[in-house]
Amino acid sequence: MTLRILFPIGIAIILSLVFDLPAQAYEIMDSDNTTFCVVAKNPELYEGKVVVMKVQAKEAGVEYGIILVSAECPGRGIFVEAGSKFLENKDFMTFMRKMYPRFPDDDEYTDEVAEARVKGKIVRLENHDLLMTYLQLQEIEVE
Repeated sequence: MTLRILFPIGIAIILSLVFDLPAQAYEIMDSDNTTFCVVAKNPELYEGKVVVMKVQAKEAGVEYGIILVSAECPGRGIFVEAGSKFLENKDFMTFMRKMYPRFPDDDEYTDEVAEARVKGKIVRLENHDLLMTYLQLQEIEVE
């Protein structure tokens, strides 16, 4: 079961609570050569692969929505899906509370930008005739 929050114009969510799937082997990209902007500008090259990268994240203005962004490539974003197991992860909670101070009890948000090193699988999903890019979060480390 996946909870997805949608903007009316088809820009989708951002944080999904999903049931964890069995571990699978994925190609891991060299984090020294992988940046958010490279992945965001070329998602088709990374689709189905696991990437490790430093990210910045902002709230999306909807219930617990987050989007990965960078000042180095404005107008680009990667949405995040995070399994329910992350509700018990200290770094994830710190990350979320930077944007949503009372997470998970209240979805009031701030303008704060959260930073972290993340590992996750890049997937592309169609939503309202738009092809959206997501990071299915596997690991997070707040820096």
